[in-house]
Amino acid sequence: MTNQTPCGLGAAQQTDQTQPHLNPWRVAKTPNAHEFVRSIIELILQSETEMGLRKRSRRSNDDATFRKAASAIIADLAHVVLTGRTSGVRISR
Repeated sequence: MTNQTPCGLGAAQQTDQTQPHLNPWRVAKTPNAHEFVRSIIELILQSETEMGLRKRSRRSNDDATFRKAASAIIADLAHVVLTGRTSGVRISR
């Protein structure tokens, strides 16, 4: 018998609590890292367009916030991969 939560999430989901939180201050430092982050953001924007996920463009301030958040997430996930850590990154709302 597994340890189930009321919504049916088992032990695998509960290990999420041991994952480190996203480091929102982690940013790309090298030119190659900046290019990597930029290319991932462009893929995200292209996917939004192709899948019709946005009905209008982001306002300038919203676009800057989106790019900052995406950059932090991409940099943190790249750090996870490059350091060989087996856990992911926990992102709260």
